[in-house]
Amino acid sequence: MKKLETKLANNSWYFILISLLILGFIFSVIMPKSAHSTEFSVSGVNDLISAINSANDEFEYPGPDTISLTPEVYLLTEADNENDGPNGLPSITSTITINGSRV
Repeated sequence: MKKLETKLANNSWYFILISLLILGFIFSVIMPKSAHSTEFSVSGVNDLISAINSANDEFEYPGPDTISLTPEVYLLTEADNENDGPNGLPSITSTITINGSRV
């Protein structure tokens, strides 16, 4: 009888441990991250395109974002997409503030 009680107790702890691991996984992966502001500093067209794409990613960077440009000429030489007509930058699909000299 003592062996059966020990086995049942071990199974209960095993069940509790597995349940906690599953809950931890659910809260860390499936639940959205809390919204916060992210700042991206860019220098050059490739950095600007990358920053816009990252800022648009609301799963990885939730909330409003700010892109700060270094003072230089950003020459767009090819179309990035055709969503809003051919343009050299990704379409902005989230809240983004762009700061910079002469912007």
